[in-house]
Amino acid sequence: MAWRAAVVVILIGSLIGCERMPQMTSGETMHLLTALRTACSVRSDEHLEAVRQKVDESHQAGRLSDAEHDKISEIIETAAAGDWEAAEQACFRFQKANSG
Repeated sequence: MAWRAAVVVILIGSLIGCERMPQMTSGETMHLLTALRTACSVRSDEHLEAVRQKVDESHQAGRLSDAEHDKISEIIETAAAGDWEAAEQACFRFQKANSG
């Protein structure tokens, strides 16, 4: 019975700890994540769409790496699907993973 509990703890820990966040390449990434967190916090589809456009523009202009664009787009899709809280938490984890 104890081994089952240990397996569950290991699985949960690996799921939580294995999320890879890309390295931020500029301060613009932090700015976009902050805007995305705000959109998630107020649960605004309009703000979310504005952030999506800025993210795509920054990527096309070469100011966001492919990895940053992909991760932020993934977070945007989470919010667009209605899971605002999970998206906001993902923004926070991305920012935290890249701060100091």
